[in-house]
Amino acid sequence: MYIVKKLEPKVAKLFRRSPRLPSGFKDIVSELWPWLAAAFGILQAFNAWELWDLTQAVTRMQGYNIYYAANPYSLSSADKWFACVGIVLLATQAVVLFTAFSELRNRSVRGWELSFVVGILNVGYAIDAIFVRDQGFSTFLYNLVVSVIGFYLLFQIQSRYKKASGRARKKIIK
Repeated sequence: MYIVKKLEPKVAKLFRRSPRLPSGFKDIVSELWPWLAAAFGILQAFNAWELWDLTQAVTRMQGYNIYYAANPYSLSSADKWFACVGIVLLATQAVVLFTAFSELRNRSVRGWELSFVVGILNVGYAIDAIFVRDQGFSTFLYNLVVSVIGFYLLFQIQSRYKKASGRARKKIIK
């Protein structure tokens, strides 16, 4: 994947000197990783739906309020645009996490790469959240911390994932 080839060495450099996890703990994390991906995929899909529902509710409320410009709960067009970008990022994360599940179960490097892409998307969502009123810095900080923890664990278990052999690669292509 192009994005992984470009960004993985740069992100890996940030975690090069981080403390190493014990081998047994790495085994446990790599066994749980597919299930964590599935659980977080469900959570991200739910978050995307809830954010969509929230933007729709606020839009309906604005329609009922004659003085919506003075309404402290109204969303500007920029807020709506950034909320829509956030919805797309959350939904994309959910789809990629669901796609990664079987690859992670097979300990394929593609599953690891898909998990890496989700981390990048989550950083994008953190940046996007800064621009939505009443989310701002706290949401940014929370998602950034989650991404850092995710990247740390991801780079700790990277050696547990392998490239598909020739026969397995043909099965994946078919």
